[in-house]
Amino acid sequence: METTIPMSTPDAAAVLEQKRIQFYRFFLIATIINNVFLAALCFGANGGPALATAPAWTVTALGALGAATAPLALLALFLRKAGAVGVVVTGVAAGIASLAGGVIGFGLVFLFATAFWAFIAKRNWYRLV
Repeated sequence: METTIPMSTPDAAAVLEQKRIQFYRFFLIATIINNVFLAALCFGANGGPALATAPAWTVTALGALGAATAPLALLALFLRKAGAVGVVVTGVAAGIASLAGGVIGFGLVFLFATAFWAFIAKRNWYRLV
């Protein structure tokens, strides 16, 4: 007589949960990389061609907000709620600064990306520390 050992298979909810966490982490890493490049563009290349027509204060503000967002996103990997709130606040501030500085395209991207990021964080909020 042959006996078989029942195999445990993760249920669909657990698999979906794991994929959400992985996507959240991926988006945090993309946020870090994007904002490091934004800070470098603003401080190193004075905004480059994308911000050539923007006032100097806008370029400085975006560079500072990009420099602040990168460590906050890194913090969100470990102290999740504190970092998540910081990322949302700096993202909204960057969107407002861009719109106020007349860089409508940047402002809309910042606001859309921040809203998308907040949606992802909200879906994972109960798991955040």
